[in-house]
Amino acid sequence: MTNNSSPSDKTVTTDLPVSLWRRAPPASIYDYMEGIKGFTTGFDYLRFGLSLAVLIWHSYLFTFGLSEALELATNWSGRITYWILPMFFALSGFLITSSLSRTPSIKKFLWLRFIRIYPALTVEVILSALILGLLATSFSIRQYFSDPAFYRYLLNILGWIHYELPGVFLENPLPNLVNTSLWTVPFELECYIALTLLALFGLRKWPGWFLVTFTLLCLIKTVVAIYIPITAGSSANVNGRHLVLFFIAGVLININREKIPFSGALAILSTLLGALFLYNYQFIYLAPFPVAYLTIWLGLQRPKRIPYVMDGDYSYGIYLYAAPIQQAVWHFTVFGKTYVGNVILSIILTSIFAVFSWHAIEKPMLRFKKMF
Repeated sequence: MTNNSSPSDKTVTTDLPVSLWRRAPPASIYDYMEGIKGFTTGFDYLRFGLSLAVLIWHSYLFTFGLSEALELATNWSGRITYWILPMFFALSGFLITSSLSRTPSIKKFLWLRFIRIYPALTVEVILSALILGLLATSFSIRQYFSDPAFYRYLLNILGWIHYELPGVFLENPLPNLVNTSLWTVPFELECYIALTLLALFGLRKWPGWFLVTFTLLCLIKTVVAIYIPITAGSSANVNGRHLVLFFIAGVLININREKIPFSGALAILSTLLGALFLYNYQFIYLAPFPVAYLTIWLGLQRPKRIPYVMDGDYSYGIYLYAAPIQQAVWHFTVFGKTYVGNVILSIILTSIFAVFSWHAIEKPMLRFKKMF
């Protein structure tokens, strides 16, 4: 028998039902990243924006004190702050996993983490102890350098966090504390240890199994949190252990990116679920994946790059220098004792130090990344 239908007839009869009844599946995160050739500015904006968000929130803490800041955080108007650090850690988990994937060995990966974190941290700690501390202390020079608190503060370089310098900021609304932001450093180190262990135990080989296992553990922790009462103060915000979970969620989304859709609808759903889970302490263990997905979806957007502002990664410098500068602004200036004044002066001064940290320390240290 002869077939009188033309190729064009076949195309019409076979393609039309598909287009009417079946929709193409959404592209995966991997497909989207391949389509844009890895070019995205969203992560740069997120790092910068989240760093500034921490600064703006902390100015309220440094000008009004701890009790008023906690009161604001428990109100609906202040709960937006619940997103900041979880998004930061989820972002870090996703990006650092990409770095791990490009690195030939765990040894080199850990070296890259070391040169990225410790040189800039060391400089900030020394500047705070030797310059800011001497300018702000109410002690004599001899008393200042003979006080054990001075030497304990230097242990921040090792990730053993101490907040006080002798006689410094004694009259501030948040007294005696120099750099409160450093409280996350030990948990960041835990994140790197966790990622290293996951890699050693076959993260790349069994990504789906790790995803399922982590999800089950979060569900179990949620059930436990529902049935075991917590103290009222625990509901103020996420703690350091929670932040490690947000980091791991970012890791697992990255390693399973070929299977996870890249979808605006999922981003909206993640926003709603993230708000629901973040604002209720009993469900905090269900928040990592929604928050991480929204963070990564935003990070993969491509807004236009702003010249100069995006010419370096200034987020780490903002993180390191913001808190001591905010305390100093309140201590030394009249305008800085108001919330708005503290925000304005702190942004200006912190930006200067962040640029210094990137161009004088962080970026030059990257020359040593090929040592291993």
